[in-house]
Amino acid sequence: MVTALQIIGGLVLLFIGGEILVRGAVALAKDLGLSAFIIGLTVVAYGTSSPELVISVQSALDNHPDIALGNVIGSNISNILCVIGLTALICPVAIDKKESGFDGKVMLGVTALLTALCFLGMLNIISAVIFLGTLVGYTYFIFHNEKKKKRQQKLSEDTTAEIEEQLKVSLSRWQAIAFCIGGIILLMLGGDILITGAVTLAKMAGLSEAVIGVTLIAMGGSAPELITSVVAALHKKSDIVLGNIIGSNLFNILGILGITTALSPIEVASKFLEQDLPILVLTTVALLAVMLMRPVISRFAGCLFFAGYIGYLGIQFYS
Repeated sequence: MVTALQIIGGLVLLFIGGEILVRGAVALAKDLGLSAFIIGLTVVAYGTSSPELVISVQSALDNHPDIALGNVIGSNISNILCVIGLTALICPVAIDKKESGFDGKVMLGVTALLTALCFLGMLNIISAVIFLGTLVGYTYFIFHNEKKKKRQQKLSEDTTAEIEEQLKVSLSRWQAIAFCIGGIILLMLGGDILITGAVTLAKMAGLSEAVIGVTLIAMGGSAPELITSVVAALHKKSDIVLGNIIGSNLFNILGILGITTALSPIEVASKFLEQDLPILVLTTVALLAVMLMRPVISRFAGCLFFAGYIGYLGIQFYS
């Protein structure tokens, strides 16, 4: 009974937090003259990844490296197959290749970097320096590039009016920041409560730490991204959806594993090398291919992504 209440309560907090965060993020984008995609790529993505950060760091410090690494790999797979899949099923996701094409390629490159370092057995202080240095450089680049574009072309009044009309809300800068912070806090609380309930069920079922990490904990960690993306899609803000997923996947690897491996080296289990990392690379390639070749992630594509995630879960629980 308690476990069921934890799962339900966690989901409620996640939905409320997602709604507040999207409203604050879009208002902040308008106020700062930044595109909603950039805000989704940074503020929203880094914020919704906070549960994964807490989980992975604590797991590494508690000597549970399989959960720490499995959480990141599983969350990234879940973000693409489950979050994008379900979001596209609810509302097709429009793709702006000029906004997301470059960042999608960076996501694939960072995923390949993680895979290479795992096969080389280098998830240690060396990888921490590489990951964190790349994250700082990438974040600086996207904001610098965005400011440069805005100097050349101001955000149009039509776009501003459209954003206000879609969300039916007008917030000051400080109100928008408060909405973002409040939404992130609710997402963290909801994610923590949901994960606690999910892990309790998993342990009762006798699952291994590696399986728990890439499935239930990863799904719980991805719940903020799912709720935020669905809310954004319902508000017709597809740029926040893609920015959220790309930014979250980048932060999961560069930020979370960067901090985690700086605190404690991670020995990569053979399961990750033989199964989960290849699947992560394939799913990332699939998403990038759709982004570059299609104008929209259709409901059919969403169905394929989500079916792929169901298949992935089947492999985890029954192999």
